[in-house]
Amino acid sequence: LTAAEMNAHNTFENPDVVRPKTFTDFKLDNNSIEINLPPKSVVVLELTGKYELPPALDIKNPKPGINFGYYEGQWDRIPGFESLPAKRTGVVDTIVLPAENSGENFGVQYKGYIKIPADGLYTFYLNSDDGSDLCLDRKVLVDNDGGHAPQEQSGTIMLKAGFHEIKVGFF
Repeated sequence: LTAAEMNAHNTFENPDVVRPKTFTDFKLDNNSIEINLPPKSVVVLELTGKYELPPALDIKNPKPGINFGYYEGQWDRIPGFESLPAKRTGVVDTIVLPAENSGENFGVQYKGYIKIPADGLYTFYLNSDDGSDLCLDRKVLVDNDGGHAPQEQSGTIMLKAGFHEIKVGFF
């Protein structure tokens, strides 16, 4: 449904002010869909077909905690942490700001595995002041990159029960 004005409504005199319209502004690409919603609209999409969930990883004897690398530098986008020398590394219980940090101009990358309890649709959120991203199974799921005030971004994905590789970076 769409109309030119936010407060538009149908009347007996003008029954077609708000009316259904065919929606075609979407793009399918592999296992994702990109949708451009028109302003002042309600869009219903019906997706049919079969979706094969990517398999979970077979992790033998997982250890608790998540690995981290702490980096110092000045960036306006998330750097390629793998190509930078870490000031320190370790294992922590949760993804939080390191207690010992330079206060400015630092970044952290966390890498490990997350155990998904059941097949299903999952949403992940990142809230950061400046850039952050979350990769799941080596694909960016949440992109909250760039210099900005605190803001939250999210990403939704279908996952199979079991272990999945997770990587979270921020600066």
